[in-house]
Amino acid sequence: MILFGLFKRVLQSILPAHLHTDTTGSSWDLVNYVGELATASQKQTPLVSLIPNKRVQNDEFPLSVEYALAAAAQNVRTEDDAVTAPTAVDVTTSQTKNAIQIQHHSILVTYKAISNMNRITGIADSEAPMSIQDHVDFQTAQKLATIKRDMEVSLINGTYVASSASSAATATRGIFEAISDASNGVAASSADLSKALINQMLREAVADGATIENAVFSVNAFQKQQISDIYAYVPTDRFLGGENIQAIETDFGRVGVVYNPHMDTNDLLMLDLATCANVFQPVPGKGELFFEPLSIVGAAVKGQLYTQWGFDYGPAWRHNAITGLSTS
Repeated sequence: MILFGLFKRVLQSILPAHLHTDTTGSSWDLVNYVGELATASQKQTPLVSLIPNKRVQNDEFPLSVEYALAAAAQNVRTEDDAVTAPTAVDVTTSQTKNAIQIQHHSILVTYKAISNMNRITGIADSEAPMSIQDHVDFQTAQKLATIKRDMEVSLINGTYVASSASSAATATRGIFEAISDASNGVAASSADLSKALINQMLREAVADGATIENAVFSVNAFQKQQISDIYAYVPTDRFLGGENIQAIETDFGRVGVVYNPHMDTNDLLMLDLATCANVFQPVPGKGELFFEPLSIVGAAVKGQLYTQWGFDYGPAWRHNAITGLSTS
C-alpha cells in the first residue's frame, strides 16, 4: 500500500517524455534506454505540498460556519426607550462546503515487457545506468506524480460539482472559483502588476476580514519576475547582482512569494495557508492514496491507484487575487 505520506520518496522518478494511449504496456511500448531520465513536464506542486492533510468520512465536507454582525454604530437610546427592552435581532449562521473528487489510474504491463529489462534499445553505454530499472515501479511513480499535479490544478482552478448520482462525478471547488463566488479580487484590466495593485488587493482583503499571518502570493514565472522587479533593492555586495524576492513585508504582515507553474500567467493569488488543507476520504482498510494489484486475467501485471481528495480553503474571504494582469 502506498500512502500519501510516501509521495516525497516515490516522486523522485521523473515523468516520461512521451505518453502512449495504449491500454497495455508491451515490450514494444516500454522500451529500455541507457542514460539519465529527463522531462520538460512541470512537476512542482507547491501549494499541495505546503498545506497539511486531514481526513473526512463524507464526500462533502464543511469549510466554515459564517455569520455577520450588524454595522458598527454609536447606537444610543433614550432613557425612556431603555425602560423597554429592544427588539431582539438574531445573529444567523450559514455553512460553506466543498466536495471530494475521485482520482483513479491504472497500470498494465505485460510479462514480456518485465522480462525484457536487459534488452537495450538505442545507443548502449556500459558506463551509463539503465534509465528504468523496473517498468511497474516506474509506471506507478508516474501515475502518483500525475495525481499530485492534478490536485494542484484542481486546488487552483477546480469547478465545484456536488453529488447527484453515481454516474456523475463530484468535483472540488478551487480557490479562484471560491474567490469569485465571494466577490473578492481585483480586476487588473490588462494593466501591469504594480505595487499600487498589490496594495489595493491587500486593503480589500483586510477590509473583508483577512489576516495576513501565513499568506503567500502564488504566481507564474512572468508575474514572479514582475514582483522581483517591483520590490528589488540594491544589494550590499558590490559583486552580486540580481534579485529573487521570496517574501514581502506589507503594512498588514509578511507575505511569502511562491513560484507556481500551474498558475495562469495573468493572475496573482493570495492564499492564507493557515486555513487550507488537503482533505482525504480514506477507504476503510486501504488508506488515503493507495496502489493495489488487480486480478490477473492474462500475461500482464495489472494494478490501480486510487484516492478520494478535496480542498479545504476555509472562509473564502481569507483569500484574494488580482486577475487579468498584462503578460507583455
